[in-house]
Amino acid sequence: MSISPSQAIRQILINQNLATDSLDADWRCVLLRLPDGIGVRDNILAVSEIEGGVGDRYISTGEIITQPKVRILCRSTSYHEGYSLMMQICDLIDTSQGCSVTINPETVVIHQISRSSGIMPSGLDSTMRRYHFSLDYEVHLR
Repeated sequence: MSISPSQAIRQILINQNLATDSLDADWRCVLLRLPDGIGVRDNILAVSEIEGGVGDRYISTGEIITQPKVRILCRSTSYHEGYSLMMQICDLIDTSQGCSVTINPETVVIHQISRSSGIMPSGLDSTMRRYHFSLDYEVHLR
């Protein structure tokens, strides 16, 4: 499987019009981290994999099974708009189990998904005009 959990979540956000992949639009969704600099819009999303938690252990070998985790990051010029978008993302992702995602021609199914954090406001960034939020999920693809 070449589609990662973060790619699948990003595509769901784009497919449901909560994000875009357009460079010159608000709520562009990128992978890995929030970009910044000249020409980068302030209202932006990022999706990345983070270190997973311990899920289970194989009794026969003692091997620990980690849970793949995805973090959704939001940067917004308005606290209310950023928080509201994250609430919409929660509503969408919380109900995405069983959803199939196609990215150039591969398809995966969101086998299991569970929220592992609430919406976490991080306050203002160094510009003192943009608010940051994050949200974590455990994601299993099939």
